[in-house]
Amino acid sequence: MANNYLQFSEMITKLTPDETKWWADKIKAEDELRERSNSGEATEDEEEYICSGELHIDFENDGKNVWLHGDEFGSVDRLAAVVQAFLIACRPKSCFSATWAEYCSKPRIGEFGGGGVFVTATDIQYFNPSADINNAEVEFKNLVGE
Repeated sequence: MANNYLQFSEMITKLTPDETKWWADKIKAEDELRERSNSGEATEDEEEYICSGELHIDFENDGKNVWLHGDEFGSVDRLAAVVQAFLIACRPKSCFSATWAEYCSKPRIGEFGGGGVFVTATDIQYFNPSADINNAEVEFKNLVGE
């Protein structure tokens, strides 16, 4: 049996004291939600959120930076949603981007890839190199008449 993984690791730097507080409140809320989930007190929506994948949030450089990472089963959707909430609240004219890797513990065909996400206060865009490669193959086959 093989295991599939999704990992990412990005940092938001130069946090102001208000931004550090925003992230500290978010970390506290995530911890409380995990506790409710572990005790069986979470709602169905909260359980779905917790089970959607990892998003670890840690402070670095004495709280001046926040490190966002998924160690094995990262959730890019959670990453994008949390970062967008931060941008709306604290940096509405800023943007954030992240890339991720998808891989398998065995060399199974088609089980490797990755992607990227670009986040602003008003939009989230996903990028998928596998789709780009498939599109290029279709275009080539159309060009050569295959």
